[in-house]
Amino acid sequence: YVRGKRWSSYHGPTTADKIVDWLAHRELQAVSMIEESEVDAYVNGTEEGGFALVARVKAKSPRSKVFWSAVEDGFLGAVAGPFRFRLASAPLPASADANRDSSLTLYRPSFPASEPKMVKYSGKWHELDIVKWAKKKAYPSISLTYDAEMYSSGLLSQVGYDASVVAVTSGEREGLVAQAEMVELLRPLAKKFSSWRFVCAELSSLDVAALATLGLINDTTPVISVIVERRRHLMPEQKVPLSTKSVGRFLYEVKARTVQPTFRSALAPERAVDEHGIVTLTGDTFE
Repeated sequence: YVRGKRWSSYHGPTTADKIVDWLAHRELQAVSMIEESEVDAYVNGTEEGGFALVARVKAKSPRSKVFWSAVEDGFLGAVAGPFRFRLASAPLPASADANRDSSLTLYRPSFPASEPKMVKYSGKWHELDIVKWAKKKAYPSISLTYDAEMYSSGLLSQVGYDASVVAVTSGEREGLVAQAEMVELLRPLAKKFSSWRFVCAELSSLDVAALATLGLINDTTPVISVIVERRRHLMPEQKVPLSTKSVGRFLYEVKARTVQPTFRSALAPERAVDEHGIVTLTGDTFE
């Protein structure tokens, strides 16, 4: 209840941690109510890597209700996933048309200069469509950071992408291309494979779990890892320097399913045999 009126009811798992998470994200006002003149300052206050979603709607209109339902269904607590959205609503004047003049804008201040910092929603005003659109637009064509959850095949598929391509870079390690050079190498391919998302991640930024997910736990080569529908493909080590042409040829082969996927494995446990004498096997330790 907010100010004596029922806002929402909990329908999730009946466990303490899930209920606490749900309440914590509703303790404060989820949507900032701002004036049009305050939008720029609000967007500029967005943290690095975050996003600002601003609805310009007429109070109590059907589209205003849809926006608030979208907030509840996809932007609060665990359902928001790894995305960091700030939410705001700027009321339209009384003379405005509730449908024609309303808008939903996603601001992406941390995106590279090569991509628009602001995108407007043009689809049907439905809660699930808005949530999917906002999360899909939170992915740059080429990211400089890798998040295992964000680039998991399940989440990518959920928002409308088909695959992830992760290139490991380093300006200091022999055999690895510098990040800026790799970005330029992949840029034409990101346009051709528009339903795939690309990442150029520095080797030093990847932990053991991320390296294992990408199939690079035992070696730093190959440096291109592609995950399509839970199938992982590693680009073979090249005898010549990487090029847009050579990487593109590999990606087309992956898309055509003419490349053999590699096995994926959980990390090997610190102790292969526990105190009860039970042996834990993983794909990497099974012989």
